[in-house]
Amino acid sequence: MAPISLVLVAGLLALSGVDCRKDKVRISQWVNAKCEGHTAPEKQLEPKDGQCVNMDTASIRFHAPLKSKYAGWIHEADHGIQCGAIVYDKPNCPSVDNNKAFHKTDINLPAALENDCVALPSTIKSVKFMCGNVFPPPDAYSRVRVHTATSWHLDDSNRPVPSVYRVMESVTGLTVAATSAVQAISPRNEPALEAASESSQDDTEEEREIAETKHHRKLMWLNHPFAASLLCFECWTKHEKKFKKFKCESGMDTAMDCGPNPMETFCHTVAFISKSPIFCTLIP
Repeated sequence: MAPISLVLVAGLLALSGVDCRKDKVRISQWVNAKCEGHTAPEKQLEPKDGQCVNMDTASIRFHAPLKSKYAGWIHEADHGIQCGAIVYDKPNCPSVDNNKAFHKTDINLPAALENDCVALPSTIKSVKFMCGNVFPPPDAYSRVRVHTATSWHLDDSNRPVPSVYRVMESVTGLTVAATSAVQAISPRNEPALEAASESSQDDTEEEREIAETKHHRKLMWLNHPFAASLLCFECWTKHEKKFKKFKCESGMDTAMDCGPNPMETFCHTVAFISKSPIFCTLIP
């Protein structure tokens, strides 16, 4: 018979192993093909590694999971472990051996997190999240970039004189989504919400009555904190002469016009991973 201590250790290791390797990804859904405006009324999905989830939507966006214990795969991507998702236009993530025609697209993760909007020629019906070397890494590229730079020196009268140079650089880079790993993996919204709640309790009854009026009202484009879509928000201060406390609101039942969407031409952020100067030419 095994000693009690060994049995307990084995049980604890088994429990911890089950909990710590539940890699997940979070998915937002939209009723339009460009991930614009408010998300679909369906709740966000969080499939785990190897899981297929069904849906009926026009476009989706991938996010880091809400809990950091499910985001270990994002760190492992730095060590060559590739993850990704397959998006299908048929339910139940069909395979090629089922003799049924379907359309799919492969998404590299975490490169596509937060900013990439995924859509198919037809409605998205299912998504499968997988980790392992099942997806190729993003392709690197090399090109020459030309830009100008200014160098300053002092003349005989100690006056600063600029010299403009044309600089050519050999650049190697990857096209990746612009995202903050710290913000995505370790959400800090809960403490902020608690702090806001505590501060609001300090308001007197008179201040709360005054705060019902919207002062310094502005309309502006802001990113949805949980879906990463750009939305038109109405923001205002709670008091006429105090700018420390303000509120912002956006909803499908709120008609607002913030003007042209400033990010309509946004596609990707280029992350340069290496560069080397070739030569500099002084511009006369």
